[in-house]
This record gives sequence, structure tokens and C-alpha cells, in this order.
Amino acid sequence: MAAADKLRSALQQVEYDALLLLDAKKKMVDADRERNSLREAATALRKWPEEGAASKAGALWQGRTQNEVWVMQPGGVTFKLGRQQAAEHISRRQASQEELIKELRAEEKRITASLADKGGVSEVQEGVLKALLTLKDDS
Repeated sequence: MAAADKLRSALQQVEYDALLLLDAKKKMVDADRERNSLREAATALRKWPEEGAASKAGALWQGRTQNEVWVMQPGGVTFKLGRQQAAEHISRRQASQEELIKELRAEEKRITASLADKGGVSEVQEGVLKALLTLKDDS
């Protein structure tokens, strides 16, 4: 019975580490998506018509201030900033996303190394594992 308890404990730890790994990967995908949207926002801000180019843009820009832009925070909070302030704000958010991605990659490597060190359930002999997997509960 001790072998079964040892196997169950090893499987639980591997499953827990695998869930941590999946969670880290999901967070990394979300952070990467946010980083890409910030990069697109920075590009759009750079391509935004300059003050002197308003006449080229036609009626679209009439009556609008081109030196101010609306910035949206996660959670839907929006506010108006000057173009330079918006660029700095986006740059800070990009840097924080880059740092988050770096931390998540380190966590992913740590968890992957932990799983590799455990070797899954390699310390259990193949016959024992096969027997446990084919057990049926007829109760």
C-alpha cells in the first residue's frame, strides 16, 4: 500500500506542477497580447497626423485638438492625455509588460525544470504503473 501512496503523491505533485505550468503559459499569452496591443497603439500614435497636417486630413480633424488623445487603461478606465504624455504612458506600460513576460518565462523554466527533475513517475516500475492504470472499481 505504501507504493500506491507514494505513486499517488508523485502523481499529485506532477499534476500540480503541470497546472502551474499551464497557468504561467496562459498568463504569458495574455501579457504578450497586451504588449502587442500597446505596440500597435504606439505605432498609431506615431502615425497620427501632426498639427500642420490637419488641413490634409480634411473635415475629419476640424474642431479637434490633435495634441490630445484618449488612453484606455485595463478595466475600461479612459482619460485624455497630450500626445507626448500618452507616448510616455504607453512606453511605461510596454516596459511593465516586458518585465512581466520575463518573470513568467523564468517561472515557466523553473516549473519545467522541476517536472524534468521529477521525471514524471519514472521511479515507479512500468508493471506497477500499468496495473494501477487498469484497476477497476466494481463497487
